[in-house]
Amino acid sequence: MGLPKNKIDVLHEIDSNDKAYWLAFLGADGCNKQRLRLNKNGKYYPAYEVEFRLAKKDKEQVLNFREFLGSSNKVSFVERSKNGYEGGTGSWKFTTGGKMLSKDLVKNGCPPRKSKTYKFPTEKQVPNKFLNHTVRGYFDGDGSIFNYPKSNHNVWSIGITGTESYIKTLDKKLKEALPELVTNVQKEKRVKHRMLNLMVSNRKSLLMFLKWMYKGSTEKTRLPRKYEKAMSAIKELEENSRKLKEFENLKLIIRSPEGKIFEVTEKEWPSFAVKIIFRGDGSRTNKYKFKALRSGRTKKTGSTDGHRNGWEILNIEEAKERKYPRGWMRME
Repeated sequence: MGLPKNKIDVLHEIDSNDKAYWLAFLGADGCNKQRLRLNKNGKYYPAYEVEFRLAKKDKEQVLNFREFLGSSNKVSFVERSKNGYEGGTGSWKFTTGGKMLSKDLVKNGCPPRKSKTYKFPTEKQVPNKFLNHTVRGYFDGDGSIFNYPKSNHNVWSIGITGTESYIKTLDKKLKEALPELVTNVQKEKRVKHRMLNLMVSNRKSLLMFLKWMYKGSTEKTRLPRKYEKAMSAIKELEENSRKLKEFENLKLIIRSPEGKIFEVTEKEWPSFAVKIIFRGDGSRTNKYKFKALRSGRTKKTGSTDGHRNGWEILNIEEAKERKYPRGWMRME
C-alpha cells in the first residue's frame, strides 16, 4: 500500500529538519527497491518499494518513520534468519510502495543498491543549513557511541562508518562547520569492500560535536538509546572540563637536588619537566616518564612520594587530592 495523497511528495524537496534527518537515516538503514515484477498475464511491470528496518530494540523509531510518512502500513517483526543476516535478535520492518517516493529518494541521493556506492548529499539535494540533522540521521543508522573505563574515568568516543566517498566528504563538511574539530579517519576492517570509519575521541571535540549534532532535535528525530548515551557523555565531559579548570590553578612546589625551590603551574609543567628534570641528566623524554613523574611513581623504584632523579614534588598529596580525570596531571 502506498502513501496518502498529501504525503506522496514528502521527500521531493528537503526543506526541513525532519526531512533531512529521515533522508539520511534511509541512506544508512533504508532500502529503495526498483525492480520488474511478473503479473498474472505473464507481463513484467515496474514495481517501487521503500523498506526501513531497525533492530528489535529500536521499534519506536520505525513507528516514528511511519508516522512521518503518514502511512498506516503494518510494522512487522522479522525473526533472525539461519545465517544471522537479520541480526542477533531479529528486527522491525516497515515497507511502503510509491513510485514518486522511490524516485525522489534517487533524486536526493538515495538510489537502489547503494551500500557500496552511497555518497554524501550535495548542497542542492540537502542545503547546508540542515547539516547537523543530516549527520544525526546517518549517525543513528551507521554510527555508534561507546565508552570504556580507564583509570578513574570513562573514555568516550563516537564512530561513523560509510563508503570512502561518503566519509571523506563528511569529514570535510564537519571541519567546515566546526573548524576546531579533531577527527580520525581510518579503514574499516570488518567489511570486505572499501569502507572508512570516522572517529571523534578528543574530549573537547567530542563535546563540541555531540552538542552540535543534537541541536534542534526532537524526540522523533533522534534514536533514544544513542541519545541517552550521548547525554551521559556530555554530562561526564562537562564535569571533567569543570575539574580541569579547578586544577589549572594548582601550583606544584618542586625541590631540586641542590635544594632550590620551584613553583610550577599546570601549564608550565611540560616544558619544565623536559628542560630540567629529564634533559638535565640525559634521561630520555618519553610519555611514560612524564606520566610517571606526574603521578609520583616510577617503574624502577616504585616510588609514590614524588621523587625522580633527585627532584621532589613537595605538595604531592595536595596534587593527588585534586585528581584530574585522566590522571592527576594533564597530558597533551
